[in-house]
Amino acid sequence: MFNIKTKYIIVFLITFNIFFVEKAFSIMEVKFLHSNTHETIPGGPYNLTQIEMEWTMPDGYTKTQISKFVYAFAQSNAANLTTAAEIISYTGYNQDEDYIVPDDFPGDTFSIIIDIDDFFNENNNQYWFYVAAIGTGFPATNGNSVNCGAYQIDIIPPTNPYIQEINNNTTTNNPEITLLMSASKGVGGVFCVRYWFAGYSQKPTICSENDFPFEIKEELPDNDQGTYPKEYIIMAEFEDEAGNKSTTASYQIQYDPDIDVIQNIKIMKKVPTLSEWGKIIFFIILLTIVIVKIKTGRPESSVNTI
Repeated sequence: MFNIKTKYIIVFLITFNIFFVEKAFSIMEVKFLHSNTHETIPGGPYNLTQIEMEWTMPDGYTKTQISKFVYAFAQSNAANLTTAAEIISYTGYNQDEDYIVPDDFPGDTFSIIIDIDDFFNENNNQYWFYVAAIGTGFPATNGNSVNCGAYQIDIIPPTNPYIQEINNNTTTNNPEITLLMSASKGVGGVFCVRYWFAGYSQKPTICSENDFPFEIKEELPDNDQGTYPKEYIIMAEFEDEAGNKSTTASYQIQYDPDIDVIQNIKIMKKVPTLSEWGKIIFFIILLTIVIVKIKTGRPESSVNTI
């Protein structure tokens, strides 16, 4: 039915398809997979609230040849996947639709944001991101999965929070005090603090970014009103970059503008001690002798002059 030349052409096409087309499909994998928000451990930062992963098209492919990219965020690199078909076979992928469609993105760069609120990470486990391309047609051509990581999701809040007057004073007569505050944190550090006077203001919504320990001067609210002494309670809450919040620390201080004045009055009115009475009597006797000498010496001086 076919001449020799035609048979050679058919054999060549079959061979080309087997060794070149199939080979091209077998190496279909995304390129330049990386995170825009995190570096892999131990570089950091790895304690942000979201991880944004980004990649580009497989070499030699266009959007018309890719139906979708499937992805996974796994807790261990032992779950490394070799083909998109294996990813799809994982329970929940078809229901959760863990994929993105190339046409939803302008250009040939694609990304997905992983929200850490979706992961419970009590032990600060490490995670790897996997992505693979699925070709168009039937049966679909599955690209090799590519992974990137490890990344660490931080859910541990700052510990040992404290706030206090810088000299640890619990009483003051100065309406302006200097506060010192800080907390401890292993992985994520301490990013910011909210502090406020209990009963005078609500907890601030804005978390103030600072280097810690943090030192600041604050004026006691309504310090010129009411009766004294006045009690103040200062509260502080610390947060890391992942949004984990510490327990609330507090510090109590008493303000009385008359404290030093009252102390001075008491010092002035106090009864002299025995040693102090002795000094007083000695100076009185000495002064008496001097006065007597002066009085008895004046007549003699007058007689001699005449």
